[in-house]
Amino acid sequence: MSDADTAYELAREKIAEAARTRETELDFSTEVFWSLDRLPPKNEQNSNRSKRRNRQC
Repeated sequence: MSDADTAYELAREKIAEAARTRETELDFSTEVFWSLDRLPPKNEQNSNRSKRRNRQC
């Protein structure tokens, strides 16, 4: 896994945690995120939740 891939996965986790805790600001300026070449979509977790909810209906 490349540094960019690792940073992307950490960013996904950080975004998911922010969604759970209802944080309104995220900081990706720390060194661990410097190799990011893209950000995960902010609604990725929400769309996954919607899909799960729809399957249960």
